[in-house]
Amino acid sequence: MSYTESMTNALATTAVKFMGQVLPNMEFVMHPDRHHDLMLETLLHDGLLFEHDDGAWTFRGVPVRIEKSVTNWTLSAVTQ
Repeated sequence: MSYTESMTNALATTAVKFMGQVLPNMEFVMHPDRHHDLMLETLLHDGLLFEHDDGAWTFRGVPVRIEKSVTNWTLSAVTQ
């Protein structure tokens, strides 16, 4: 399964899990190498991954934080 498919599925699963509730602020946390792979993959699926003027990234509108301590990627609630 591709990164775009698995990340989209994670978003859908989270939306169903919180159906009827307030959805917490979510973010993708991913290793720099996985982020690079995702950038290459999304060249085929334009409109899924955006870099904003401030250097921040979003995948389908969900912020992406690049973190070397993770090995792949996770979708999690934003810690305050």
